[in-house]
Amino acid sequence: MRDDERTKRALVFGEVAELYDRARPSYPDELIDDVVAAIPGASDARVLEVGAGTGKATKLLAPRLGRLVALEPDPAMAVIASRHCDPLGNVDVVVDRFEDWVTAGPRFASIVAAHCWHWVDPRVGYAKARSLLQDDGVLAAFWNVPVLEHSELAPAINEVYRAQAPSLEDKTSTTRASFADSFERHPGFQVRGTHEYDWDQPYSAAEYTDMLCTHSDHHLLPDAERGALIDGVRRVIDDAGGTITLRYETLLVVLDPA
Repeated sequence: MRDDERTKRALVFGEVAELYDRARPSYPDELIDDVVAAIPGASDARVLEVGAGTGKATKLLAPRLGRLVALEPDPAMAVIASRHCDPLGNVDVVVDRFEDWVTAGPRFASIVAAHCWHWVDPRVGYAKARSLLQDDGVLAAFWNVPVLEHSELAPAINEVYRAQAPSLEDKTSTTRASFADSFERHPGFQVRGTHEYDWDQPYSAAEYTDMLCTHSDHHLLPDAERGALIDGVRRVIDDAGGTITLRYETLLVVLDPA
């Protein structure tokens, strides 16, 4: 992904912040268990989250940590994250980009990134992460990858994409490629392990198309093109009984300082 495209797409989510919070999926309990288990002294640990969004992962992790600093570059997303996390009492939501953020505080036991490390500038991300981590710290990044191919509605929905938004067809492959690119090179780190968690999420037609509209590649389509795509996908699901079950493959990569 080009740097200008990465920046443009990374900063559109605030335009649909409330929809994002309502429509995007959460994360499986087993994933959260494994991330916490990887953090040294987790219950007392000081942890940095990159790109907290509306706090979907933040509110799952924070109760099991000592202190969590949650960076979110978009003010609208950060407002929602604060709403979710303020009652927990151990989360500081900071409006800033990871690449720009400056701190004089002690180093962190862990840096976590939920569905966002691919937005971090690779020329900055690993070096900065290494400088902010304790020597025994850990960088943990994870993503939810939707796998439409497991649904019996996949052929009909793909037909709609071919007709209305061919650039977005085969989204699973492009999504996986984007995330893989994030870890093609990881200077200053070594891979401790990778894990995958498969789970299913049922959606109504409206819920599914709302979720699609929170993805940057869909959101940035011209209005008419996006409208035709969403109407077509909604019709496919309604004609099949009004619901679709989407398989998610949640990917976790855990890195240790080299």
